[in-house]
Amino acid sequence: MINMLILFLFLIMPHSYAGLVDWDETKSQEIINQYPLKIKNGFVSSMWGTINEPSIRLESHSIFENPVATMAEWKGKSSHFKSGYLKGKLLYWKKNKNDIGRPLYIIIPGSFSNLSTPQTKRYAYTLFRKGYNVIMLPNPLSIDFLSNHPNFLPGSIFKESDSIIEAVESWLGDSGKKLIKISEINIVGTSYGGFVAGVITGSKRKWKELHKKTFIISAPRYLDKSMKLLERYVVKGLSYVSRYKVVEFYKMIAKALMIYIGGPEKNFLDQNVLNEVQSFVVIHGFQRLLIESLEYCHRVLKKSTYQLLGDIDNAESYLKLKRTLRFSDYSNKYLPKTLSRLQSEDGDLLSWVNKKEAISVSVRILTTKDDWVNESHTWPDSKAIMILPRGGHFGFRGGLWLDKLMNEFF
Repeated sequence: MINMLILFLFLIMPHSYAGLVDWDETKSQEIINQYPLKIKNGFVSSMWGTINEPSIRLESHSIFENPVATMAEWKGKSSHFKSGYLKGKLLYWKKNKNDIGRPLYIIIPGSFSNLSTPQTKRYAYTLFRKGYNVIMLPNPLSIDFLSNHPNFLPGSIFKESDSIIEAVESWLGDSGKKLIKISEINIVGTSYGGFVAGVITGSKRKWKELHKKTFIISAPRYLDKSMKLLERYVVKGLSYVSRYKVVEFYKMIAKALMIYIGGPEKNFLDQNVLNEVQSFVVIHGFQRLLIESLEYCHRVLKKSTYQLLGDIDNAESYLKLKRTLRFSDYSNKYLPKTLSRLQSEDGDLLSWVNKKEAISVSVRILTTKDDWVNESHTWPDSKAIMILPRGGHFGFRGGLWLDKLMNEFF
């Protein structure tokens, strides 16, 4: 009887997630009060954030005038790549005899982001300037990641996560200990990279004892559901895509200029404008980039998928591919094992931060109420999950607000 009562109480109690740790309530409220975005449409705010993201030139920055501040190529050995390595960049402070160790941050940026993408460099610069060592990795869907010749296709998220774990593990046991002394390891992951960060946090890894924090930003909670949701937006957006690249380019520039001039408080009520912005965001921010990555796999990696990729320079073939390619079709055909896992509890980001491997890691999540990669009310009520009132999908990257948050909490 007592056991039945305990089971009943367990089932009705709010579910807690082992790794989730509250944001500081006073500090977070102060940061939210400074939040500049007033745009009510999530796609418009997403585009505003992309346009207004600060651009950092790491190579020429004054911080590297410091004789102990260095940027170098980063390579971690991994059996998941035909090249034998996963490559990135390392920003590090040279250690000395009295060095007690610094935190090492691993950056996994948003979907399709390369090492040269403003988002990746911005994270690295902000964290490096705080005195941390930083590993910049490309997003697993990006050309930079694929240039390492992975033995899996884009979207194989569990293999992608394992490849990063192995590469970091190898580097820590080899080159890393020669260069720097590490007090702890923290991960910052955004969007698709945020889901990868969650998977890593809940996975077995030899460097678990060093792993102390994970920050997950604008991530899908249920990756399979998010991909299907995004696909519906793509299908809807196709009716606003011009057959002619020049026309499409000028239409996009015109809308981007309108949003830039409007600023973070301008609300656009014209439905045609909103429909076109939504189309630009999903077609150019996802569909076009997915085609580019698959084309790289077809042309360079010789991984055969869609026949049209072999004739992508032909305008008609490209247009047909853009109009017919569906991620659900792609995952069904080429990623069946990954898809099967995504349709189980492994497809829930919060299940990963609840695993025993994540129990000693402090996990915080930052998202928005109108992030269109998640259905409404996807996230549970938790002080560890900061849900901003607006911003769409990572629209808060625009301006300096995000830097203030990183300086306060990271």
